[in-house]
Amino acid sequence: MTPRMDFRSVLQPGDLFASYWLDDHLMIAIGDCDGIHTVHSAVIPDLRPMIATFQSQMTRAEHYVGFVAERFRQAEWPQHVTPAEPLAQILDTLTPALVPPCLLEKVLNGSYRRLLLMPDGILHAVPFHMLLQRAPARTWPQLLPGGVIYSPSASSYVYACQKRHREPPRRAVVLLGDAQSESMRREAAEIAWQMPLEASIVSDMRELQSLSGQIDLLYVITHGRSAASCAPDETGARGWSLLFDNGALDAGDFFNERVKLSRGAVVVLSACSLGDVLAGPVHELEAFVQALFYAGASSVLAARWPVLEPCSRYVFTTTLATALTDRLPLGVAFTDALTRASGMPELTQYLSSPDAAPFFWGPFALFGCGD
Repeated sequence: MTPRMDFRSVLQPGDLFASYWLDDHLMIAIGDCDGIHTVHSAVIPDLRPMIATFQSQMTRAEHYVGFVAERFRQAEWPQHVTPAEPLAQILDTLTPALVPPCLLEKVLNGSYRRLLLMPDGILHAVPFHMLLQRAPARTWPQLLPGGVIYSPSASSYVYACQKRHREPPRRAVVLLGDAQSESMRREAAEIAWQMPLEASIVSDMRELQSLSGQIDLLYVITHGRSAASCAPDETGARGWSLLFDNGALDAGDFFNERVKLSRGAVVVLSACSLGDVLAGPVHELEAFVQALFYAGASSVLAARWPVLEPCSRYVFTTTLATALTDRLPLGVAFTDALTRASGMPELTQYLSSPDAAPFFWGPFALFGCGD
C-alpha cells in the first residue's frame, strides 16, 4: 500500500507554490517546502466576469479565428467578429490581479526553479505562465527553468506524485479518435513514427481495454468537447469528453477503470484542433485531468483550447523526445519546447499579430508531478 503523504512532503527544494480560491474574495496562499509564507486577499468585483470574457475569446470560433493570420484561415471557418474588449486589455487587467507583487517578488528572487499552481474553478481557464510573461521581469522560462506546473488542487498534486514512476516508459499508445478522418490518421501515423519508443495506434475501444495497465504513454489525437457545448440529448457525458470509436470517452471511463493506464503514465491530450472543437468552458478540463490521475497517470500534457495542429505537434513531440532521450524532467523539457516554439518563424507566421501570442501559447499546460 502506498503511504499517505501530505502536500509539504512532496514539495522539492526549489518549488514555489500558489494556491488560489475565488468566491467574493480572491485569496492566494504562497509558500514552499518550509510552509505558507504569504496569504494574499483582495476584493476584485469584476474578476470572475473578466475571466469568463477571456475564456469566451479562447473558445468562440468567431473570436479566436482573428488570432490566426488571414492567409492561413480556412474557408469553412466563421467570419471574424471583433470582441468588445481586446485580449491585450483583458490580460493587462488580469495580470496584476492574479500575479500580485507578493507572488512576483518570490518568482523574481531567483531561489525557485518551479512554480506549482493550484487555481480554483474558472481560474483553470487562465494561462498563468503567459501572465508572468507580461509582468515587468525576465521571461518566465528564465526565471523558472523547471517550468510552471498546474494541478486541480493540492490533494490532486499529492495524488499524482504518489504515482510517480522513475523508470522510463516502454510502451506508447496513440489514441486515434476518428479512424474515418484522413487528417487524424495521417497525424497519428506521424506521431507514432516520431515516438522514441514502441508505439501502436489504437482506434477501437476493445483494443484499448485489452491494453489495460500496460500503457506507459498515451498520446490522444481526437476532438475534445464539454457537455455544456452539446445538446442535452446529444451526449450522456458529463464534463469534458473525447471523440473515440464512434462514441464519447469521458471521465467516467477512467474513473471506473474501463480504461486503465500503467502506474506513473504520461498522457498527452492533443484534443482541440482549431475549427473542430465546440465552444465550452475551458476550466472543465480539470475534472478530466483528475480522472486521468485516477486511471494511473502522474503527468498530463494538455491543450486547454483550440490550437493549430503544427503548433501542438511541435510542442508535444519535442517535449516527449527531449524528456525521454535526454532523461530530463517533463517540466524542463516542456518549458524548453514551448520557448523554442514561440520563437520559430515557421510557427509564428500563423499569428495575426504579436497580440495573438497568448492564444497560441497559452493553452499548453503540464498538469501533475511534472517529472
